[in-house]
Amino acid sequence: WSLSIGIRILVGSDYHCAVNDLDIQILAANELYEENGAGENSAEIIMEGIRFLVDHSCLLVVVTNEVFAESVPDSPEMTVYKEVLGTVNCRMAGMADQVTEVVYGIPVEVKR
Repeated sequence: WSLSIGIRILVGSDYHCAVNDLDIQILAANELYEENGAGENSAEIIMEGIRFLVDHSCLLVVVTNEVFAESVPDSPEMTVYKEVLGTVNCRMAGMADQVTEVVYGIPVEVKR
């Protein structure tokens, strides 16, 4: 498993801490459509990576968009993409300490 993300190491008085900032939409698209991506196993592979990052980070910030309210009919590829993104979003929310939805720039706490 590999994941290309930016990791910053914060150096405190006597500890090091990895802070990860992860964009789920890009990761899902890459896993689904890249030649060496996970394809139909994308949701599970992404969640393996999320669990790894949770175990090895002091703070994991995940950014994802709400793409499910669009009124335009979806192509078969977009339907699969949305299913993967929805599965990952639900599983991450279940694992998360905090979930915040930003609506027109206003943070709305969903879970704390």
